[in-house]
Amino acid sequence: MIKADIKNYRLNNKFDFAMAMFNVIGYQTNNDFMEKTLQNTARHLKKNSLFVFDCWYLPAVLKDRPTNRFKKLKLGEKTIVRKTSQNLDLEKNLININFHIKEYKKNKLTNHLTENHPMRFWTLTELDYFLAKNNFKLIKSCVFMNLNKNVSPDNWNIFIIAQKI
Repeated sequence: MIKADIKNYRLNNKFDFAMAMFNVIGYQTNNDFMEKTLQNTARHLKKNSLFVFDCWYLPAVLKDRPTNRFKKLKLGEKTIVRKTSQNLDLEKNLININFHIKEYKKNKLTNHLTENHPMRFWTLTELDYFLAKNNFKLIKSCVFMNLNKNVSPDNWNIFIIAQKI
């Protein structure tokens, strides 16, 4: 197993296929990160190879804006409470997702964790631009897990198939 940053890992091979799943592309929160990610991916692919990824779709995010959430889970004597809050930054096409997780045992706080996940969402025009600029051709865009359903403002999660040119 290799642990590395998607923007700058180096392997001594070229591949026929690459994928970035679980919204890896959403973690490319600025244009420079996206450029470096696509340049590095292209560097590791043979000509005509496929690169597939999922990401969030801007029109869907705007139509069905993120909301705060609360989840409580009981595991024997333990209770896990997760509060999730979001801050929408339309200037940067980002959602800052904040997780506050608390663990209780017999109603006494035993652990507390906070995390922030800035996630970028995209238009097809942006994706096409970045792909083309970095030696890829956008082959297909669709709803995630459904190759026959077109991208729409009703689904945040989209799937992209690109070919290295």
